[in-house]
Amino acid sequence: MLRKFLLVIFVLIFASTFVLAEDSSSTKKSSDSGSTSFSHGLSIGAIVIDEVTYTQLIWTPDLKFGKFGIGLDVQLLLDQKFTKKDGELQGWQSFVTMIRYLSYGQKGEKVFVKIGNLDSASIGHGTVLGGFSNNVFYPELRLLGGQLDLDFGIFGFESFIENFLDLDIFAGRFYVRPLRGSGIPLIKNMAIGASYFTDLDPRHVAKVGGDKYKFDDNDASSPFSIYGIDVEVPLPNLGILTWKWFADYMQIQDKGNGFTTGIIGTFLGLFNVRAEYNRFSARFVSPFFDSYYLLERSFVDAATNTLTKYDSLDSIDKPYNGWHFRIWKSFMVNNKEAVSISLKYWANEIERPKAEFSIHLDRSLLFNKLEFDLYYSKKDIRNLQDALTIEGLNTIITWRTGYMVSENVMIAVTYMKTFIKNPDTGLLEGQESTSIQTELKF
Repeated sequence: MLRKFLLVIFVLIFASTFVLAEDSSSTKKSSDSGSTSFSHGLSIGAIVIDEVTYTQLIWTPDLKFGKFGIGLDVQLLLDQKFTKKDGELQGWQSFVTMIRYLSYGQKGEKVFVKIGNLDSASIGHGTVLGGFSNNVFYPELRLLGGQLDLDFGIFGFESFIENFLDLDIFAGRFYVRPLRGSGIPLIKNMAIGASYFTDLDPRHVAKVGGDKYKFDDNDASSPFSIYGIDVEVPLPNLGILTWKWFADYMQIQDKGNGFTTGIIGTFLGLFNVRAEYNRFSARFVSPFFDSYYLLERSFVDAATNTLTKYDSLDSIDKPYNGWHFRIWKSFMVNNKEAVSISLKYWANEIERPKAEFSIHLDRSLLFNKLEFDLYYSKKDIRNLQDALTIEGLNTIITWRTGYMVSENVMIAVTYMKTFIKNPDTGLLEGQESTSIQTELKF
């Protein structure tokens, strides 16, 4: 009942958002409000999934008009007998999940809507839900998530759904600016917020093949919630640094709590920066819903016991302090992201350090011939040797290289790999997909 109620509320607000967005667009003109662009790519290649080679056909059209955008991912996988892979183009869910994204605006704007693949979703300051990704099982399984943010000035909210096809993970934040009408510089934009997060089926295990869209709830699951309050205040502009101070307090149901405070801003008018100090009790981790969450949500330990990430909090039996730092930047050329770089680092007293690095280079910078993307994430770093070991447990690797062989034809190689420990043998096993594709760019 709760799921249906939340879904109805989300859909009603989502529908009204587009009405507000249209009204906003008609009353406020900008240089790009009327711009329209269309591009699409066609990929024909091979991909290896679980040691089986498939012929992969992908069509990815993108249409943008003003702040609206829609992108599709129409995919067909054929085995060596040219029979479609089990689960592909089977059931209405497989067609709905062809929506790669349906969006309006950008995160941080007055109106922001996105439905489809969520690559790095966050709520508030990202203390509980930050960097969340719902496409970690791609291309085997695609999920249809959603984000909806509205800022009315004196108040606003952010919301999140991990998968409309399986209403399990929800999050939301409501905030007010009580001194909005005071006219006092900086203080007038102070915001006070309250947030809520829940997973209604934490023992859910992703399926593959023909049953992958049968999102049956696990009867052994016990839903849990996380609650939080926060405050943020803009700080004086220092010329080289535009920033704001924030503080969050979060409580995980029947577990621990955490306090974090720090700054978020822009350095030299170029780089986005974030630095914070964390003070956490036992049985608390931040962010809880991170890029690894769907991989760690339910797992089997060395004793063959089925546990959840929520259960694993009990292993954190002491309070701890720590630091988190991130610097990132995207460079735009002709309204297109040409270069993006991001580096994150976490460290605390009881959990080993974590690091993430990503880079994107568009072909417009490389003689209009080459494209390159890399994402690397590692947690539980024990020492320098572990940090320099490319493959290992708690590691996610994705890279893609493309070469334009003619004006509209690109040959691309894409590789993705994660690692798990086999509960029967105790050995490390890689879960990978590799593809060589011919893409048409228009």
